[in-house]
Amino acid sequence: MIPKFMLKKLYLKGSLKQEGEEISFQLLNTIYPATIIGLDPLKIDEKEFDASKIKVIVNEKEINLDSISEENPFKLTKGDTFTFKVSGKLELGKHTIDFSLFTKEAGKIAFDVEDES
Repeated sequence: MIPKFMLKKLYLKGSLKQEGEEISFQLLNTIYPATIIGLDPLKIDEKEFDASKIKVIVNEKEINLDSISEENPFKLTKGDTFTFKVSGKLELGKHTIDFSLFTKEAGKIAFDVEDES
């Protein structure tokens, strides 16, 4: 089990933005290589966004999160920055983002962060 305080350090503070019709933010994998095989809906404040509304950009490659599974995993190497793009609108102010991912290496990892848009 990875402690939540370490997981929270993955989030790049200040990266939360509204870009047109998408909410964007970034994570930087500073811990270890990971193989993501699934995820629960992402929550921003209390609003849930399922995988069909989320894409991730890593090394200029765009991945739709609803295509991720054990048969089609999403691999992250240590040092990768990945940008989340979520279809939706965000009001200005403070927000809480809740993550819940399933990895081959560590099982379920879940954490939340706060940021301002």
